[in-house]
Amino acid sequence: MEYGHAVGGQVGTGKVCRMSEDGLFYEGDPFDDPAWKVTAKKEKHQASDFVGCPMSWLEQVLPYIAGSRQLAVALLLYRRWVLCGRRRTFDFPNGDLKKLGIGRTTKHDTLVKLEHADLIGTKRRPGSAVQVIRRWR
Repeated sequence: MEYGHAVGGQVGTGKVCRMSEDGLFYEGDPFDDPAWKVTAKKEKHQASDFVGCPMSWLEQVLPYIAGSRQLAVALLLYRRWVLCGRRRTFDFPNGDLKKLGIGRTTKHDTLVKLEHADLIGTKRRPGSAVQVIRRWR
């Protein structure tokens, strides 16, 4: 006997390995250990305080906007599209712009410029946030 097993008797005997004197084999299946069953789950969610965009978005909007405030509107527009599930049509409320001290006039002017560039379309509804229709590549 070697390591607690009969020579050639390991396969198909239905017996579970026993621990040898040198601690090489352990009783039971090591994959039954609860530590193997625990996995780190990746949570996929969008951080609501993160602002960013791909270079392609900047390349498309920069020729049509003027100034840092209009750039902020364009960045927040892209952020809002991502947070709304990347739908073709999404609401673009004033709340985040207000936090940055950007007024409705700047938002309106920026949206008009992006609309003339055919990057977006808009649906204005009295008393509600403007709806933006995505047209950019």
